[in-house]
Amino acid sequence: MANEFITSNDRKLIKKWMKKLEEKYYDTKKNHEAARSYLKFPYKEIGAGYHRMVFDLNNGFVLKVATDKSGIKNNQNEAEIYRTFNSHLKSNLAKVMDSGYGWIIMEKIDKPLAENGENCDKVFQLRDDFLRAGMRASDIVRRSKREPKWKNLRYREHDRMIIIIDYGPFRYYGTE
Repeated sequence: MANEFITSNDRKLIKKWMKKLEEKYYDTKKNHEAARSYLKFPYKEIGAGYHRMVFDLNNGFVLKVATDKSGIKNNQNEAEIYRTFNSHLKSNLAKVMDSGYGWIIMEKIDKPLAENGENCDKVFQLRDDFLRAGMRASDIVRRSKREPKWKNLRYREHDRMIIIIDYGPFRYYGTE
């Protein structure tokens, strides 16, 4: 399945990068710089969080690569949640297409969710729905400001749904 999305060369590069990460600790900023210079993907980098970098595969999918141990855990968690979450709310999660140690391939959804009161209410409702379904949906609402984390949310036009593109920090309720 991975052959459809990234090359074997890409997987080898990521594997070497993961080994390098395990051998040496970098701070977050240096991790991203080191990953950029080490990986040298032919793909455009379209985003980065604290623990991962996101590349556009130019085929409707993105590749997220970990830049530290938390990123590795987030990628593993997204893959596991998408595979095991048994709820209609799964349709609000960006689809996971493939994954491996330190990387994950997900559907790419470009359209940002409009930052307005109606969508704010919908995001809070979505967070509450996830909690009722047994999932703590952290990282879609800022704790301090009590507002959505708009950068982690998109709008999928064909089915008119709010899609969560970063759910690495999500946890099944009662687990940490």
